[in-house]
Amino acid sequence: MYEQVSLFSHAEDERLGLKGYTLFLEENKLRFVMAFSWPQNAIEVITKKALPIKEWSDIALTYDG
Repeated sequence: MYEQVSLFSHAEDERLGLKGYTLFLEENKLRFVMAFSWPQNAIEVITKKALPIKEWSDIALTYDG
C-alpha cells in the first residue's frame, strides 16, 4: 500500500496556481484533482473504495466541461 504517489500529472508550478490535473494514489484510493487555481477553483474526486492490492485495475476518467 502506498501512502501517497502521483500516477500522472500535468500541472503548472504551485506559484502559478497548480493549473492542470493530477491523479494520485493515496492509501490505495484514487484521488483526481483538476484545477484552474488550486484550491479556490478546482474539482477533486476521491474513490470510496480502495483498489485491491496485487490485482490489476482498469481506470477511466471523463470530463465534459
